[in-house]
Amino acid sequence: MMLFAYAAVAFNRSSDMPTALGVSLFLICLTDPAQFYSAALHLSATAVLGIACYTHIVRIYKKEDPTHGKKHRLVRKILSPIFLALCIQLALIPFLCLYFGELSLLTPISTVLFTPLIAAILLLTPPLLLFRHVPFFARPLIFALEWLCRITADLCGNLAQIPDTVLPLPGEFSVYFAIAITAVFFSIPLLTRRKQIARAFAVILALCASFCGILTVRQMTLRDHVIVTATVHGTNEGILLSENGHVLLCDLSAGSYSAINNAYSLAKADGATELDALLLTHLHKRHIASFDRLSDTAYVRMLILPTPESEAESEIADALAKTADAKNIPVRFYTRGETGIAFYDTTIRPDTAKIRRSTHPVIAVSLAAHGKEIAYLGASVTEGMDILDLCRFDTVIFGIHGPIYKSVWDMTLRDDSCCLVLRGNAASFASERFRSEMGKHPVVQSDDPFRIRLSPASAKNP
Repeated sequence: MMLFAYAAVAFNRSSDMPTALGVSLFLICLTDPAQFYSAALHLSATAVLGIACYTHIVRIYKKEDPTHGKKHRLVRKILSPIFLALCIQLALIPFLCLYFGELSLLTPISTVLFTPLIAAILLLTPPLLLFRHVPFFARPLIFALEWLCRITADLCGNLAQIPDTVLPLPGEFSVYFAIAITAVFFSIPLLTRRKQIARAFAVILALCASFCGILTVRQMTLRDHVIVTATVHGTNEGILLSENGHVLLCDLSAGSYSAINNAYSLAKADGATELDALLLTHLHKRHIASFDRLSDTAYVRMLILPTPESEAESEIADALAKTADAKNIPVRFYTRGETGIAFYDTTIRPDTAKIRRSTHPVIAVSLAAHGKEIAYLGASVTEGMDILDLCRFDTVIFGIHGPIYKSVWDMTLRDDSCCLVLRGNAASFASERFRSEMGKHPVVQSDDPFRIRLSPASAKNP
């Protein structure tokens, strides 16, 4: 963009930011077509459009009030970066909705804090590059840059710890919200008077206020409830545990990124802004690439892995731990048959016992919250472990994941209130006695994602 602008000036031609941006994007995609799908390019280009909108507004205000630049300089210096950050964030809403499903409420404030620091870093960097070998000159510059970078990193870390500063964009609302904001915002460069611009921003703020109100009401209705979501993508399954905005994803599949991303999209639709934990029930090579991609597009606070029991599993665990370490994600290991992993008010018990004729673990996971328990059983679970008594569970999910063998299920269920969820061809592998017992219980047969809501005894909703 800078080269294009300088070339225009050299040939006595006028240039504007949107035109320079369009030519730059065309050249980038022409030389590297893969960049057309790059999230980084989408975000950068859209942010520049936000800056272009900001400069247009400033130009209108200066044109209508020539003395504007001489008055209230201190206020203008403080408000300018906030307003610039607001314009950039409004422009980014469509892609923030698409890639992250959330908005940061701290962006305008953090811009005020970081703008002077970043400006100082940018001013000190060129002299350091030019005179890095000059004695008694480079060392003070290096010290100043390190000091500024450390302050910036500490501020970022402290801001990241402030709770409830991220506004989630639930899936059913976010698309319409993003379209409405985008339509209003990008109409601003077509306006020629500041009164028109002020009205446009008033409409945007009204839309944002309405959206925040809808979101607040929705979050209040979900509070104190634990929602268990079983999702399926092809032959890969996952279980989501949502509790007051906190989400744990239990990946029961072979590590398919499409399955994991599909499950995370469901979590964002429930108002999640990050994955508090990703729990793997087994170690599979596909998990390495999937976790790497997931942690690039989602905030993963913790990775929970089973303790490796072979050299191959150790290599996979090491690769996952290395990826997590590079992205500052803590890793926790659990052992087979561990009594429970606590996730807020929910207790999780994964079991990764293996069966003969298969290198893939058989999966059994139980979730307990508010006095109720849910069990997920892999299709061949009875060949690998002794779970012949399911009397303690309120709901049993027979999954489609895992190898299917010729043996049949023959289990003892709870009283008639136990609900059965059968997926895929699971029903065909039940014994005659078990099928006769199924008639006494509520049975759901579906491969679609479904939710089970566990409420405390004091809650009015079931």
